[in-house]
Amino acid sequence: MADIHHLDTPKSRLYELLKSATPKKDRPGRQPLAISIAIPLLLICTMLPVNVVSIFFSLTSITTIAITIIAAWQRLIIIKKSTARIIAALSLMSILSGCAPTLFAQEIPDFFSTLAGEKGIKTYSMQRVGIFGLGLDKVTIENAQLEGNIETVLAAKEVRGYGLISTARIIIAGT
Repeated sequence: MADIHHLDTPKSRLYELLKSATPKKDRPGRQPLAISIAIPLLLICTMLPVNVVSIFFSLTSITTIAITIIAAWQRLIIIKKSTARIIAALSLMSILSGCAPTLFAQEIPDFFSTLAGEKGIKTYSMQRVGIFGLGLDKVTIENAQLEGNIETVLAAKEVRGYGLISTARIIIAGT
């Protein structure tokens, strides 16, 4: 028995030497709490009806999600399936919340129909789509008035949706 132990000693020394020479890989054990809380909170805040706030939270959430995906791909962190589903659902909800108001809003209100029947009344509709809240700053009643060649605005309707993809529609009537 002593001979076997004597033969095993060089192997264990070689094993210990190789083990100490190879770098240790730290494997993540659990999902960071910031991912579970921060990303869903950021995505919810993208839907706030203030353009500057929507832009800030949209850009912050996209950047945070990109960093998280890269870190998970590099196996630096773990993302649970339930958290990934929540993030995917909130991302979809944020996109749809930005598009829904202009898609499902009433097309032309009643007062536009009565005004359009009068002589000399023109109507104009302006609709734009912005990504991360950007690109909607030029969607105003004044710009719609200029584009539609309307001198005096008699009625206006403005519908905006905020989210990762934001939309805005303005309908004006005037002479």
